[in-house]
Amino acid sequence: MRDRAFGFLKNTDKAKIIELRGEDIPFMAEEYARKGKNAIGLTGEDLFREYCQGGNGSGLQVIERVEWNDPEAVYGKPTLCLLGPKGKKLSELPKSLSVCISAKYRNTAESYLRRLEGQGFLLRKIYVSGCVETGYSEGISDLAIDIVYSGATMERNGLEVYEKIQESDFVILSGKTGYAGVSPRQGILGISEYSPPLGGRKGKLRLDFNENTAGCSPKVLEAFRKIGIDDISSYPEYESFTSELAAYLKVGKNELLPTNGSDEAIKLVMDVFVEAGDEVVIPEPTFKLFGVYAQMAGAKISKVLYNEDLSFPTENIIQAMDSRPKLLVLVSPNSPTGTAISEADLERILGRAKNSTVLLDEAYWQYCGKSAKEKIWKFPNLIIMQTFSKAFGLAGLRLGYLVANPGTIRFIKKGASPYSVNTIAMKAGQAAMQDADFVENYVAEVRKNREYVSAELEALGIKTYPSEANFIVARFGENAATICRKLSENGVLVRDVGQYPLLGGCLRITIGTSGQCEILLNRVKSALRPQALIFDMDGVLVDVSGSYRLAIKKTAEYFTWAEVGMQEIQEFKERGDCNNDWDLTEAIILKRGKKVEKEKIVEKFQEIFEGENLAQNEKLLLKIAALPKLRNSFRLGIVTGRPRKEALATLKKFGIEGFFDAVVTGDDIPKAMGKPNPCGIETAIGILGAQSACYFGDAVDDMEAAVRAKITAIGVLPPLVKSTKLAKLLAEKGAVKVVKNVDEALEGFT
Repeated sequence: MRDRAFGFLKNTDKAKIIELRGEDIPFMAEEYARKGKNAIGLTGEDLFREYCQGGNGSGLQVIERVEWNDPEAVYGKPTLCLLGPKGKKLSELPKSLSVCISAKYRNTAESYLRRLEGQGFLLRKIYVSGCVETGYSEGISDLAIDIVYSGATMERNGLEVYEKIQESDFVILSGKTGYAGVSPRQGILGISEYSPPLGGRKGKLRLDFNENTAGCSPKVLEAFRKIGIDDISSYPEYESFTSELAAYLKVGKNELLPTNGSDEAIKLVMDVFVEAGDEVVIPEPTFKLFGVYAQMAGAKISKVLYNEDLSFPTENIIQAMDSRPKLLVLVSPNSPTGTAISEADLERILGRAKNSTVLLDEAYWQYCGKSAKEKIWKFPNLIIMQTFSKAFGLAGLRLGYLVANPGTIRFIKKGASPYSVNTIAMKAGQAAMQDADFVENYVAEVRKNREYVSAELEALGIKTYPSEANFIVARFGENAATICRKLSENGVLVRDVGQYPLLGGCLRITIGTSGQCEILLNRVKSALRPQALIFDMDGVLVDVSGSYRLAIKKTAEYFTWAEVGMQEIQEFKERGDCNNDWDLTEAIILKRGKKVEKEKIVEKFQEIFEGENLAQNEKLLLKIAALPKLRNSFRLGIVTGRPRKEALATLKKFGIEGFFDAVVTGDDIPKAMGKPNPCGIETAIGILGAQSACYFGDAVDDMEAAVRAKITAIGVLPPLVKSTKLAKLLAEKGAVKVVKNVDEALEGFT
């Protein structure tokens, strides 16, 4: 946050900048205003709200709200949450509970907890000026209320998020006397600006905003050529367009209202049906303008999170209807997730939402092949929104429409501008509807390509989610922003949606024609291609089952007088936190209740390894012929826990030492910084001068180290280990794929 704040103040005299704790900034801004001085403060929205809830803040106003977007944050931004024991639900806990609360959020927490108390909970509140989550792990409290950012502290203390209380963006505030200019309504001041790209997209493959990538029907261009002077100089006439649209949709003319794109349709519904203070329920993540226009109307927004797998949260939406919100927003298929609502679930929701207006956005209905427009008589509170921007390819003309019961349409017309849709857009819409084959063929191609692209990305180790729209969501992980930038540099635009809840590390990719999809996939493969390949030695490049593994076995047996099996050694490897084979040997000895000085373990281990010349039993697992090809395309490195002398001797023995530009061994990094610490990998990356890399390892510590170094991890099963358990563990620790051997791992690189 500090770095972002200074970005706003880059032209400010540094002597005039005061750094304070965030919760002190609203107080200071208000004090300056009282003294007639101009000052602005930059703080978190959570702290500003808390200050105002405490009965202060009457002399403050928000000048600008800037969206917080950090892919390392669980929800993309700091989020105040109710935390409870992992694997349980609030309903499963006793009614009498103690709650540890971050003291800086006292007022917000009190307001929130009153709702729980209204549900019959008896709460003992403990306010803490420090780490709140430890209250649970130390047995002091049953629940906690604190900010969740990366979620690491929460996980460490055995907690999970039960409910989000409020998200926090970044606000620039001033005293009301210190703001030059006319102040807008408070509802406007609190809105995050929606900033889609307004230029620089022409000439690129535009797979970022779900447009029809083939363009519009040729009949639309023909219609443009017939436009005359009267069409331009006269106000629009809607009869012809509305009649044709009604026939196309098989609805009545009095059930339709043309709009200037979907944006006007959303605003109209908010203006007509929502008053200040009304509750609007919006499933998240979704199109941001729903929230923007709800805020402008002064609504209280209740967000319902999609399920973790991005499926629609039907049960939670039904539960949200208990409060009888004024408006429920539904999107099917939803952007950015691609999720469609089943007809059965929609019927259930509409049945429970009879006291609410329901706005159903069907912008992508052609791609899933279903619409709920026939339900507007059964459910008079249902309003459906569709557009010509997506399947018809008319995004630049801003043409949409609402479908609803005639009585509802009459109400909406009262709030509508009489001429918001222009003549050119309507003529284009009429021409587009007359070329049904164009749309049907394009939609069919997109559906086929959607499955193809998903399968190809999955083969690259990239998770994709089911979609019924003309796009997919693909999880690229920590490299998502880099991949997005690389694709743009190579002429392909996709949308980084990592700032949305549940979508950290995800890109949204519009599906176009077959040729465009091939271009996309080739550019993705190029963007994913690392500059360096880094290998663990033991179990990946070299079979050590007859050398180091045997030395572990014999050393442990020497000190414990008990047989040690190779499977037991593998089990210890799978647990992790054994930086090298000496550590692993010590762990086995300790398990048997023996305590031996580490120096003696190392001495005996080396005596066995060197005295019996176990290194002669090692075999090279990599085909030497692959190395020259790899060296032509990548910088190659090794990160191993072996002592340097032994590592170099093995490489020389097999005649491959000249292929590796970096060899980082256990002697080259501090003892306390072995894997899973990323120090060794980061050292190799620095030596290789690589901006991106891929690490091949056979242990959970290898995968964790690679992930922490922010590079791609590939799991390689060591020889004689066919354990499905190990494969699963490697994947859980971050491997994008797990393969049987190093040669299989290198397929696609050579």
